[in-house]
Amino acid sequence: MTQKIYHTLVGQFASLPFRKIIWIVPVAFTFHEMEEWNIMPWWLDHFSNATVISDLALRTWLVFITLIGFLWTGIACLLPTVRATGLMVFPFFVMIPFSNSLQHVYWQFTFEGYAPAFLSCAILNIPSVLLVSWHAGRNRLVNPIFLGTLFVLAILYLLGTILESQKEPAFFHEILTFSAWLADHLFGVT
Repeated sequence: MTQKIYHTLVGQFASLPFRKIIWIVPVAFTFHEMEEWNIMPWWLDHFSNATVISDLALRTWLVFITLIGFLWTGIACLLPTVRATGLMVFPFFVMIPFSNSLQHVYWQFTFEGYAPAFLSCAILNIPSVLLVSWHAGRNRLVNPIFLGTLFVLAILYLLGTILESQKEPAFFHEILTFSAWLADHLFGVT
């Protein structure tokens, strides 16, 4: 009986339109960014070379990247084929929400205490990206080698974070510097 229910649920999920289910990723990512709203004190405490920016600059980035996630997904849904949609969304989904989520999981188990955004990563981001990836793979919407390559790149990025240990991960200085610039240009404050 349980197996029949499982197969029914799997079949029903697999038959959902891809362009509808992909929206769970930017929604999950929004909750993740909200959980990071006050991450700066933790960031400064845990990384020896942390880039210092204001809370406004950080929050500007969080809103900006959240909007980019929705915009990216929306534009991808306008492409002429579902395959093209998949080819466009997966680099973003895997290299931004999924990759960053792996970092948060690592930090949770490496540093003492709660690592901000760990819960949304473990409960929302990672499962949503894996679920949408499974759906695309099961329905042969994207090449499994393409998806696999993206996941390998995400793991390599995690390895870079692990090797950096107590240092700010690669690219975060650029992201945070851009955040300060964006806040300055939008609000006249960094």
